Amino acid sequence: QAFGSGAQAPPIRETLHGSRCLIRATWQIAYGNHHPPLRVHIGLWAPVMFKTATVVVVLLSTAKAVFVSSFLAPQQSPRFVVSVFSARSNVERRESVRNNWAEAKFLPGYAKLNFVICSASTDLLTENLLREADAHGDIQLMDCTEGNGRKQLTRKLILSLEAFAANYDNVRTAFIKIEDDTFVPWHRLRTFLRETPKVTTSYMGVLHDAGHPVNRNTESLWYQPPEDYPEEHYPAYMARHGYVLGGELVRLIVQDGIAKSNVLSNEDQALGVWVDKVAQSKKAEVAFVNLAFGQGNIKEDAAYQGNWTNYPYLFDHGLKPDFSICLARVDAQPELHKGQVQTCSANSMFLVVFSAWGNTERRDASRTMMKQANPVPGRFVAKFALCRGSGESQRKLEEEADKHSDLLFLDCQEGYTRTLLTLKLLAAMSAYAKNYSQYSLFMKVDDDTFIHWKRLRSQIATLDDADSAYIGLLGGPEGMAVNRNESDVWYQPRDTYPNDTLPRYMEGGTGYMLGRGLVTRILNEGIAESNMLSNEDQAMGVWVDVLRQRGSQVNFLDLPGTDGYRPQFDVCFGKWKDYPYVLHHHLDPSTISCLAEVSRLDNEEYGFDGCFSSCSDSTAQFLAHKLHAMSTETQETVSILEATSKSLDSMYKKMVWLHDSTVDQRDHTPYPEVAASVMNRTEELALETRRTISRLTDASRELMKEYEDAANNQSQEQPPLKAQLLQGKSHVVRGRSNEPFAPEEKEHQKKAPDATDVIFVHIPKNAGTAIEEAGASVGVWWPRKWLSFWHGLQMPDGSLCEKYHVPPSHLQSIQDDDWKVFNGKDTFCVTRSPFQRIVSEYRYMLSVSWGSSMSQLYQTGLYDEEPCTEAGLNHFAMQALSRVKEGRKYVHDCHLVPQTEFIWGEDGHQWCRHILRSSDLPGAFNTLMEDTDLKARLLNYRENNTTEKCPGLSVASLSPEVAKLIREIYSEDFLRLGYDPDEVDDYTPVGQNAAALEAAKKEAAVKDVTAQKAAAPEAAAQEGAANEPTATEAASEAVSQAPTA
Repeated sequence: QAFGSGAQAPPIRETLHGSRCLIRATWQIAYGNHHPPLRVHIGLWAPVMFKTATVVVVLLSTAKAVFVSSFLAPQQSPRFVVSVFSARSNVERRESVRNNWAEAKFLPGYAKLNFVICSASTDLLTENLLREADAHGDIQLMDCTEGNGRKQLTRKLILSLEAFAANYDNVRTAFIKIEDDTFVPWHRLRTFLRETPKVTTSYMGVLHDAGHPVNRNTESLWYQPPEDYPEEHYPAYMARHGYVLGGELVRLIVQDGIAKSNVLSNEDQALGVWVDKVAQSKKAEVAFVNLAFGQGNIKEDAAYQGNWTNYPYLFDHGLKPDFSICLARVDAQPELHKGQVQTCSANSMFLVVFSAWGNTERRDASRTMMKQANPVPGRFVAKFALCRGSGESQRKLEEEADKHSDLLFLDCQEGYTRTLLTLKLLAAMSAYAKNYSQYSLFMKVDDDTFIHWKRLRSQIATLDDADSAYIGLLGGPEGMAVNRNESDVWYQPRDTYPNDTLPRYMEGGTGYMLGRGLVTRILNEGIAESNMLSNEDQAMGVWVDVLRQRGSQVNFLDLPGTDGYRPQFDVCFGKWKDYPYVLHHHLDPSTISCLAEVSRLDNEEYGFDGCFSSCSDSTAQFLAHKLHAMSTETQETVSILEATSKSLDSMYKKMVWLHDSTVDQRDHTPYPEVAASVMNRTEELALETRRTISRLTDASRELMKEYEDAANNQSQEQPPLKAQLLQGKSHVVRGRSNEPFAPEEKEHQKKAPDATDVIFVHIPKNAGTAIEEAGASVGVWWPRKWLSFWHGLQMPDGSLCEKYHVPPSHLQSIQDDDWKVFNGKDTFCVTRSPFQRIVSEYRYMLSVSWGSSMSQLYQTGLYDEEPCTEAGLNHFAMQALSRVKEGRKYVHDCHLVPQTEFIWGEDGHQWCRHILRSSDLPGAFNTLMEDTDLKARLLNYRENNTTEKCPGLSVASLSPEVAKLIREIYSEDFLRLGYDPDEVDDYTPVGQNAAALEAAKKEAAVKDVTAQKAAAPEAAAQEGAANEPTATEAASEAVSQAPTA
């Protein structure tokens, strides 16, 4: 432009220097770092060369594509050049071809790969295409119009042949044309071409014999006008998906103008005509070679079921990207997968595991599990999805990422509140589409889910249409009501989802899979952004339903699984062949690791009982629940049968009267016979009814007895599976870690529930377990030990609570007979400061294996922050208390229900008469036991078994915001139970008052020795009943919370 506008050329010295630089730059761009030596003599032609080089560089920097000019021909021609016909939008296909090509690992200069794309309109040169050209240097832009219409592909082919002839004058170089969805085993093709004679004049591909009729249908896309081709039949030609043309044939077709003189509508038929004219000219002896060609019919074609030696194809059309890359690896390394082609036919998977910053132990367990997932390299990849953090937490995560290379950092906000998980899911899907789309399935699970890989592979291996698959554990039936409760964490506003019902969807935590095609459409069509629901799994169900309504095929597949939220109904023992689940959610890390080890052993006869530490408890709860239900049903059935029996007796009496009265009549009628018949049948029914009542009653009693015998006579068994695996044992036996009943409880279980008149009202997190164990050690049984309390109850807010954690007033409101246990008795309970109670709950949840799962269930953020820190405590407290304030006070197994609700009903009835304070234990409890003539004693009191967790945390660690929320929610507790709402301000901050602490420890040590000597006989009786702290520890705890001077 500068020269054309009349500006003067620069001085000759600068021109020479600039020309050299530009030509060298052009040369290096054309050939890369391995370019041949450049020798250019620059004289009077410098200004012209400067202009030429400038134009070339401008073109390169603008279009970001390499145009190799004829005067830059390489010194050594490649053996073959591949022109891949592609379209601008076929990015995924091109990437698949590149991946396959990379597996061949050709020596530099041996072969060349180009993607041919039409660019007649500059509008088609999108920024994405320019970036792709710049990144890979393999885009060949042609001056043509993209499309499959008449002559469009033919013109594209002509330009490709002309470019080939201009750049590669060595007739030994073969021209190969394929579609961008055609797989080629390059190693095998190279060997074939090397061993085939007369390649320079060969025409290879899927042969269509001569005689195919010319298309004269004017409405057809491939209509051939007579003026362009007057013949009625075509000569032999090769199918367009892939063919090889010798270099000599290309030269003759281009130089003799054969192609431009015969531009037919159909590209492959046009090439057949051109080759036929070369043959007729006698300038070359054309060798037609018919090649084996696959059509991607994986299910029907036996070639995909054998080994690589018997795989016959040099061109294979329509394969999925993950299948073709797997075949490419086998082609490069025939010994891979023992040469079995069928290993490549299974659908591949990108697994994203939703995790949180503090869930390191869960991720380690999942890694153990995922070692069983990938017998075929390249068929599976797993990443832990984490929202990008900051500070120390992010630094630790990056260290973990460097170590394992399996963390996927997303731009999102961690948490479970409204839409946060949905946004995280959208970010994960976008990452899949951008970086992992070669995998045919996108799978999402939580980090507390066990996956039975062997069964999962068998479920997804041969899906007919994985692109349209939606697979998982069905979470809700179609038509389920939308949550419009504004106080609920999953509240769904109408402005983001106006419908009143939901489509069917798969459970999110348990895990689900989505085909690549569905993911692509959800993202490309903006469906997710337009339907941002509060609940992640319900959101996915809505997105899929939108696609279905728009005409997309969706294939639903329901997998065997469990969400794990009611473990008493889940299978937790038996042989591995009887383990029913593909997906098992809500498990602790040790259980996942144990199940993964059993899976690795791959012995269907092994038992998996010991993997579930609470199997005995949950099984007992299940049996108690079922027995309770059966008992109720049996009683109802017996009542119905008894009523029926009375009715039958009445009918029988009436029949007797009818029979007797008609027999006395002179005129005999058929009534006596009818009456006798009905009477006999009635008598039979009455007898059968009485027998049924007897059988049901006996069966119910026998079932209850069998359960009690089983519970009371558990034998001493071998160690649980977890221990055996740690010891290196290869066999697996049934084992239990917790017994539902101690042997000495046997007699109590046969007593009526009112065996004692002093009843303990269990308020969670207030020394309940210690008190119940103290009672059990001397034969005093309180409700938690009764079978009728061994099952969960669904609470009004949807939460699940163990029955012994439910306030008596609620049992009365739902007409549960056990409310009477607490009525009219001498009841007692224990209370504590609401501030201490919330701190205790946090430490307790961190100490139990299922704490993280429960926190995830109720979105209380246990591991959102670093555990055992003030930030972690306050974040958890704020999240948990927010659930209570929103109306879900029964979360966390009723641990957060205000204490006053256990003591007083709404009608003013007082359910707990003796209200003890935890700060007065053990003295207040022991005094009450003496006054009521009970032998139970607390010898060493520990409020719970979590004091060794987070020893640096106390109520002093609570933030002002959390303290304010505690005062608001538990105002009745402070008021009616006499706790100081300003108590938190009186506590000494951690680290202060060290001198007082040391002094108290010394004083307590002396008291501790004295107390131990005095309590030795009773301590032996209670050994193992509860883990209690020493007096020194209790004093340390008290002093650490004492007010400063």
